[in-house]
Amino acid sequence: GYAGFSTSKTGRDALVNHGFDIFTVGPGQQDSLSVFDILVVADPESEFGVEDMDYVFSHLDRGGNMLVAIEPGGEANVSALLEYLDVSVIPGEIFCEDTDYAPELVPAVVSFYGPDLSYMFPPGYAVTMPGCTALDYVMSPEWEAVPLLLTPDGSRSLALALSRDVNGKEQRIIVLGDADCLGNMEMTVSRKNLSSINSFFCKGIFNWLSDARYPVDVRRPAPVDNNIALSPSDAEIVSLIFKWVLTALLIAAGCIIVIRRMRC
Repeated sequence: GYAGFSTSKTGRDALVNHGFDIFTVGPGQQDSLSVFDILVVADPESEFGVEDMDYVFSHLDRGGNMLVAIEPGGEANVSALLEYLDVSVIPGEIFCEDTDYAPELVPAVVSFYGPDLSYMFPPGYAVTMPGCTALDYVMSPEWEAVPLLLTPDGSRSLALALSRDVNGKEQRIIVLGDADCLGNMEMTVSRKNLSSINSFFCKGIFNWLSDARYPVDVRRPAPVDNNIALSPSDAEIVSLIFKWVLTALLIAAGCIIVIRRMRC
């Protein structure tokens, strides 16, 4: 369900078209984790075995970045991983009262911490989460954690961004309280009276997890000549020059050209 933003060769914004190599890790392939920069754990159907978790922990211990996406009721399958990250799940599912859509469709809001992580996390914009759970975290000396997505009333965290220093490198982790918000459907669906930035938010996730290597930042710096330093008297002089002096010069030039042509 994540092919749209990862392996779709026809998708302009897909990771595979921006220099990423995408691999699926299955049983017996855990050794490949040693070369991964970013590991995505998306709503596993069963709890990880001891050997699997050892490889995941080794990825974290060496400073590898990670995206963890869970679904309501599925937190038990990643309980050991969440404990490692000092993150806990608040029991139950988040519902949002809305007269137009089902209550389980939550328009999560990007927090004001967003721009500190990536320019692709505009604060106040909505990311639709069709069935999500709230997250909590423990303030510890090891991890620095900030809420990335909040409920519309700002009372609960629906996504967390965690970071810490590992061997002189900033390790970055994002935990989502919903796995479907990055799915193929939610990235492309359009709803009446409910605008969302799921696709843009997804790019922001991997922009932060890849240390801003994706996507290529093509923004231009703000122009420096955006202030007017003229006084009112100076502005009046400039106005007279443009209105009368330049006009007179154009008329004179036109007259000279006409006279010279008539002489020929």
